[in-house]
Amino acid sequence: MTGLGNGAGVTVTGNGTGAITISGSTAAVGAAIHAGVSYAPTANYHGGDALTIADHDAANANAAQQQVAIAVTSVND
Repeated sequence: MTGLGNGAGVTVTGNGTGAITISGSTAAVGAAIHAGVSYAPTANYHGGDALTIADHDAANANAAQQQVAIAVTSVND
């Protein structure tokens, strides 16, 4: 995955891996997520996957988590 935000006020770690972390103020992280996330599965992969978004404050309190299902369909290449 790759975060597509412009980076203003956020720190993005793990770009190009299976898990990215976007850290910063609520407004900056919201803008980075709103800018989008790019997902590219391993070559020739098809099947189910998931995007999990976890949110918490600086004290790791008030955590919230959402999961979005991703369906990767095969293509004849």
